[in-house]
Amino acid sequence: MKVYLVSAVGDHTKTLKMLWSSIPTDVITLEGDDFFTEDQGRYKTMGVDRVAALKGATSLTGFPALVVDGGTATTYTATDSSGKILGGGIGPGLYVKLRSLYEYTDKLPRLHPAQVTDVLDKAIKKGEKIPIFSRDTNEAIITNILSEYQKNMMGIVQHWLKTVGKYDENAPDNNKTRRIYFTGGDGDIMLRTLNHSIFDSDPDHPPAETTDGEGPTSTGFIKEVGCETEYRKHLIHEGIAALLVDKVNERILQVQKQLKVIEVNSENFNAKIVGQRVAKNFNKPNKTRNQDHYFRGVVKEYDSDKEDGNYYKIEYNDGDEEDVTLEELKELIVNFLTFGEGPKTLSSDSVSKNSASGRGRKRKQNSTPTGAKKKPTNSLLKEPELQVEKRIAKYFEGSLYFGTVVKFLTKAQLWHIVYDDGDQEEFDEKDMKKALDLYESEKASDPKQKGK
Repeated sequence: MKVYLVSAVGDHTKTLKMLWSSIPTDVITLEGDDFFTEDQGRYKTMGVDRVAALKGATSLTGFPALVVDGGTATTYTATDSSGKILGGGIGPGLYVKLRSLYEYTDKLPRLHPAQVTDVLDKAIKKGEKIPIFSRDTNEAIITNILSEYQKNMMGIVQHWLKTVGKYDENAPDNNKTRRIYFTGGDGDIMLRTLNHSIFDSDPDHPPAETTDGEGPTSTGFIKEVGCETEYRKHLIHEGIAALLVDKVNERILQVQKQLKVIEVNSENFNAKIVGQRVAKNFNKPNKTRNQDHYFRGVVKEYDSDKEDGNYYKIEYNDGDEEDVTLEELKELIVNFLTFGEGPKTLSSDSVSKNSASGRGRKRKQNSTPTGAKKKPTNSLLKEPELQVEKRIAKYFEGSLYFGTVVKFLTKAQLWHIVYDDGDQEEFDEKDMKKALDLYESEKASDPKQKGK
């Protein structure tokens, strides 16, 4: 089972990963770059929860998009009509506002979000308008908070519409009605301040068609400026689902492209195929892949045999080897492009493939190939032990972390990393190169290098 984590709180991420590690799961921590790249406007410190919610919004109605999230922090994030992130803003959430007034003043009472909701419900459902000039301390606190939400959001919506343009049924944009999504535990409160006349100073508007739950609304201020609103509590989940769909579609395109490559004539194919990653199902769980039945490997060389035809030497990550025919090789390539490198775990144990069914036939290997020369490579896997004890760097949730390569797991073909804060994980070659390059550019910030 795969578990996908999206969290802007580092301690929560570590705790959840630890809890899930006690059962057979593959825990995948998603990062901001999974949803939007820097070329698409994401800046390095942008919270993964914000871009995940934005991904969810764009999967529903496309671009341009505006998402307002009422959580511990109140955030808003927007894209333009081309899908590039414009940016957004961050402020204290409802709970933080109420608690701060209580903790940082001498006599103000401690109010709770439910009290704010009660006042809002009375204003909307019973017509008990909230006085702007309150004569009660509790009411004054709530009035100010709701007024801030209302006026701030009005300004944000107006500026966004000015930037991306108002509704145009002939526009090439997907989000023609300029629907704005509200999410998070307090997102509905913020939405209702825009869709209803709640203050005695507000002009009267027709009541909203939808006041609770999910569904589009267009009334009051929102209707006047020419857009729609919708509350979706689980927008982040929809963003994760959209991301996974994108990944599957990308994989399908890769398989289709590779199948076209396989159809070229034999001479060109043999020259290009050395170094290609493959995967084979030996019908037995691979412990290094967390119950994944596929063993990964690489095409090392090919052997031209006039009597038998071409055979391709495969070297698997656990060091085992076999020869396969061209038709068998096609299947292995498709397997790899479909399933990728697979999940990684901290286990370095391996299951021997020799006893598994579906084994390709063994042939005596030549010391040198009779076909094309091996493709030159600067692979770190040629001398993996050289990376041990090196320092690395990686961004987690917008924060930069440093760590050390402590060992190389030969059978799994992975490097074991221990971060300075005690967290651990394993890198494949792609991860390792990325972390080494980042360290080179950020090593001046490494605490262990200061003073040297």
